[in-house]
Amino acid sequence: MELNDRVTRLESDMKNVQDDVCEIKEHLKETATKEDVINLKDYFEDRDRDFIKNMWKVIFGLIITIVTIAMSLVGIDKIPKIF
Repeated sequence: MELNDRVTRLESDMKNVQDDVCEIKEHLKETATKEDVINLKDYFEDRDRDFIKNMWKVIFGLIITIVTIAMSLVGIDKIPKIF
């Protein structure tokens, strides 16, 4: 009788372990792989590079706009006298 109880308990424990293993495998499928992390890193590096390039374009555009406004306010013929 004791042996049957132990076997039954072991069978139920094995079933629980198998269920846990299946659940762990499902979670592993949902996690990010090393390749996913590398792709994400490349994406952010490309995005940052494009952002910086476009930001410099905006900065130079603003500088040119400010210089143009200053030249129009002061007068183009007076600028050589300043320097």
